[in-house]
Amino acid sequence: MEGVAQTRVLLNQAYAQFNLHSDPDLVESCVYEINALRSRYSYLVRQVKRLDASDEGLS
Repeated sequence: MEGVAQTRVLLNQAYAQFNLHSDPDLVESCVYEINALRSRYSYLVRQVKRLDASDEGLS
């Protein structure tokens, strides 16, 4: 869960940086970072759900 929260913070920071920049190269860099963080966030959420489902099976 800590990884999910940390990635959410990083994603919010990346969006803030995106909103600050007007240079096309910096905007593009922000877009790549946002996409990478969104992918990581999705992965971590899937892992948490998978772990929750396996914990429910043990009950």
